[in-house]
Amino acid sequence: LRGLAVAGIVLLLIGPLMKHLAREVEPPQAAILLDTSASIALDADSAEVEALSRFVLDLADALSDQTFTTSLLPFAATIDAPLPPSGTPRFTGRQTDLGGALENLAYRYEGRNLAGVVVLTDGRSNRGVNPEFGARLPLAPLLTVGLGDTTRRADRSIDRVDWNRIAYLDNQFPVEAVVALHGETGPGSAQVTLTVDGEVAGRELLTWSSAKGSIVRRIPFLATAARVGNLPCSITVEPASGERITANNRQTFSIEVLEKRRQVLILGAAPHPDIATIRSAFAGSDRYSTEVRIAGISPASGILGKLDDMIEDADLIILHDLPASSTRSQDWLAQAEASGKPRLHVLSAGVETTNFSLPGISLSPNGLTHNVRPGGAGPFDLFEIPEGLITSREDLPPLTCPMGDLILSPAWRTALTRSLGGLNTGDALATFRDGDGTTPKLGFMIGTGWWRLRTAQAARFEPSFGDPETLPFDAFMQNAVQFLTSEDDVRQFRVTGPRRVDEDLAIEFKAEVYDAALNPMPGAEILLTLRSLDRPDDSFDFVFTESSTVASGVRYSLDCGRLPAGSYTWTARTLLDGRWTETTGEITINEIQVEYASDPADHALLVRLADRTDGQHLGRLEGANAADLAASISAWFTAHRPPDLIFEEITFDEIIEWEWIGLIILALLTTEWIVRRRTIGY
Repeated sequence: LRGLAVAGIVLLLIGPLMKHLAREVEPPQAAILLDTSASIALDADSAEVEALSRFVLDLADALSDQTFTTSLLPFAATIDAPLPPSGTPRFTGRQTDLGGALENLAYRYEGRNLAGVVVLTDGRSNRGVNPEFGARLPLAPLLTVGLGDTTRRADRSIDRVDWNRIAYLDNQFPVEAVVALHGETGPGSAQVTLTVDGEVAGRELLTWSSAKGSIVRRIPFLATAARVGNLPCSITVEPASGERITANNRQTFSIEVLEKRRQVLILGAAPHPDIATIRSAFAGSDRYSTEVRIAGISPASGILGKLDDMIEDADLIILHDLPASSTRSQDWLAQAEASGKPRLHVLSAGVETTNFSLPGISLSPNGLTHNVRPGGAGPFDLFEIPEGLITSREDLPPLTCPMGDLILSPAWRTALTRSLGGLNTGDALATFRDGDGTTPKLGFMIGTGWWRLRTAQAARFEPSFGDPETLPFDAFMQNAVQFLTSEDDVRQFRVTGPRRVDEDLAIEFKAEVYDAALNPMPGAEILLTLRSLDRPDDSFDFVFTESSTVASGVRYSLDCGRLPAGSYTWTARTLLDGRWTETTGEITINEIQVEYASDPADHALLVRLADRTDGQHLGRLEGANAADLAASISAWFTAHRPPDLIFEEITFDEIIEWEWIGLIILALLTTEWIVRRRTIGY
């Protein structure tokens, strides 16, 4: 016994390893990608839609019976969760992103045993990357099945509407509609009507003497902005007799009407590319009007009188490198400060700061400069900081900033900090403060080279779907001006929400509740009611939820989800000091109508996609050939069934970790001791 125990101990000391082999078998997988956008049901009646749903569900069951792990994935604007066997597809998607669905599928099945993908769609992709050239395709053959009609039907439609998103009270604004007519067989006419805020604002009679192919006409309108707020608008073309689909005969949109533009006056000590860049930041928005005056080149005679008028009309004054050493620059600065208007001071590297003074700021440069990039400053709730200005900072040209001490009082809130070699120094690059009754709202930016930063952003900028996006620097400047020119809000109950939103996006509101001393008040119950102006009987009631963190300054939030398109008014109320307090607003939910376009199905795209992936285009799905198509797909998967994937994992365990061996050795030694004790003793 003692020998066995000693042998076990020696074995443990040697430390042998035990090999374990774990094996997992993955059968082949099949994916069915089904287009559930509204255009699929647009060309079909209810019986055809039901037959399509039954076809894909039966196909998924048939492939599962062939021991394929099958997933039925509906997609429209995005790819949805797999549809269960008892589910029913809903063809209500407002946009089609075929390229995005294929790309999502490629990532989802990367490294998996994917035998093939069945794609059922009409080929009309109107969102996302190009499915043929821009999308990453799955590493498996595509079996494409065409849906919809490839012939152009007789149809009248509003193909596009061009309009200014913003107009001004009592001003006229232009609207231009592109009207398309297909399948007209002879001379005729159709009336095009513009409606603004529920009233007819214009009518045009579209006539043609002959119809050869398609007719496309541009119809211009002029309308007047009669009130401030969101104006719901629509353009309608008269439908033809017997026209099957009339959903695309009308297109809705909205215009935001403002009382006036914000006047921004830029005063500079000398010509500088940063001044042109700051002005360009407002050029892409109709909300702002800018004037620039340079102390070094403006004519001496009469300039002070004109400047008085400009300062009087300005909503915000931006001062670049003022004060400079010249007398005129110092006079301009004195006039700007005496006006009591909000100001944004911008200082370049190397500018003389002896006469520079802002309440709560102490600036002591040491004559040296360093290259920095914009960095995040943590919680900042005065206005929104564009994400692109921070996240891509290492790709942007640096700014040149003076080194030295910059001390801010607690009244100043830092929006951007200086990032040096990827390290956030914490020193302010842009900072702002609220007014306090005696001092207006102020902003301060430091550094040279904002023009290089904006130019680099513009070089990488790519417009999306024809709507130019605002550059991050432009958005930052516009948000800053909006904050500096806004009136101080002393209301105890404040609710903010979008004015316009597309119908496929969720509607979100934020609310703040304060006590009489304007301190945030927790535990408030906030109710919100949305009422439709188009459907008076439709109303939706919601309750705000209190946020668990208030670092961003927002204590209450509400996600209303997605609602039908149309114009709505909302009323929010809460209990303050024992009485109900209300605030109201309006919102326009824009209808997305791209799925109602009269374009025919693009089955040629499906043929090319199948050829690129060594797959097969199986033709158009019709009621008569549904059984043959299902049999062809099943036969293809049977003929091209890949072998099961076997995953093996080898692991090694040290024997010393096996507790039962230690227990056996202990039992042997104990038994040996007992036997010796009872027989021969010690």
